[in-house]
Amino acid sequence: MNPDALEQQVLEDLQSLLMQYQSMNELAAMMLTADGSDSMYNTLSLELTSRRERIESAECASAPARQEYRANRAESSSAVRLATQQLGDVMQQLVMRLGQLEQQALARKQALLPHVQAGAQAVRMQNAYSQNS
Repeated sequence: MNPDALEQQVLEDLQSLLMQYQSMNELAAMMLTADGSDSMYNTLSLELTSRRERIESAECASAPARQEYRANRAESSSAVRLATQQLGDVMQQLVMRLGQLEQQALARKQALLPHVQAGAQAVRMQNAYSQNS
């Protein structure tokens, strides 16, 4: 591929990835502000997984052009550097939001755990009572 066409392909791939990561980032932000309904959260979580899979596919598809670009250039063009920086910024924000989602999930688990333990204890007591009656 000629250098100009290769650079154009890399820029298009980076822009596509940027839009996909921005979309995933916006979805993560929606999840952070979700009203707490489990069905909505589960739906958003499934969509987040779907978007992650599409991004993985796009990353794999664009890898050969990006590798060829790096191999044939001593230095990236300013347009590629800018697109890469923008992508990195969005990815960094996404990582932060995913960390916040992880903390929320842990808090939900910790809040739910005593209720599950109490329910399990009630079942054990009922079973013990039934066996002794």
